[in-house]
This record gives sequence, C-alpha cells and structure tokens, in this order.
Amino acid sequence: MDEERVNAQSVSKLLDIDKKTLSFVKFDNKLSNKMWAAIGKNPEKLFKTFHLDRAGENIDEKRKIIHWFRFARDYRAAQGTHWLPDYKIYSILSGTSEAKRALLFQSLKEILDVKDLATIMQHYQFKLWIGRGETSGTVAKIMGIPNRKPLNTEFNPSYKVLEDFTKEFIGNSGKKLTRSTTMR
Repeated sequence: MDEERVNAQSVSKLLDIDKKTLSFVKFDNKLSNKMWAAIGKNPEKLFKTFHLDRAGENIDEKRKIIHWFRFARDYRAAQGTHWLPDYKIYSILSGTSEAKRALLFQSLKEILDVKDLATIMQHYQFKLWIGRGETSGTVAKIMGIPNRKPLNTEFNPSYKVLEDFTKEFIGNSGKKLTRSTTMR
C-alpha cells in the first residue's frame, strides 16, 4: 500500500467511524450533548473526561473526538461562541501537532453535522499560519508533503489542506493548484 493511500484512509477514518456508530449511540450522545451544553459543562473538562487529552497523534482514530466536536457545536449554540471561542478549541487540541490538527479539521469536514465548526477551525488555523508568516512552501513542510516526489492529490489529504491554505493565503478563487504554485 503506497503512502498516498494510507493518507487517504486517515482522512476518511473519522467518517468511517461515524458511519459505523450505532444510531442509538448517536442518539444517546446527542441527548448528552444537549444536556451538557444547556447546563454549561466545561468543554476542556469534557475533553479530558473523554481521555482525548491523551490521544495525541491518534486523535483522528477516536470516536469521542466526533462526539466532542458535536458537543462543542452545541455548547457554542447554547452558551454563545464567546464562551468557547476558536482559540480555546485550538488550545484544547494542542496535544497534537499542527499537521495532525489540520488533518483532523479536514477529516471532520466530511461529517455533515460538524462540517461548519471544522471549517471554522481550519480557517482559524490558516489565519494563525498566515499571521506567523507561513507560506505555501512552509505549510507543505508542516504537512510533510515531499518536495521531490510527485503528489497524487486524489489520495493525499495533506495536499487538500495545502490547497485550501493556498486559496486563503493568495486568494485563489477555485483554481486548481499546480506544483509550481505550492512549492516555491
């Protein structure tokens, strides 16, 4: 199995996990989330209760990260975004590398009910990178995209992250990226 196929599996892993979750478990999680959000349960404590603080680079293999993102979405709706701002969510996820967070957000965008929050978090990360002076080339390094090997963009979620970053960074409105525009 080549590297690109392994990466493609990691992006769809959360979607596969979500699809395999039994409907009564999802219903129970939904009720729990609504109740916790209504009573103002602390998102950071819940993250730790779910043991996601120990997941590290394996966070995209945990069903509970989907549950937590659904809770975060509900919490923001019930309590207001100011009680769980983007920077706080990003900080809660700080036990993972920037590349893993980028892939996590990309993967969560495939799950319809958390897609909006995942997109918001991806844009937040991109703004951090832009503010730090990152370019498409440095983001490619962060994402582990090799400089020499040809990319199979169909199977490489890191390239999708890079493409989305580049669109935001240079204002590329829908043009497909070429190797020359991403590897300067």
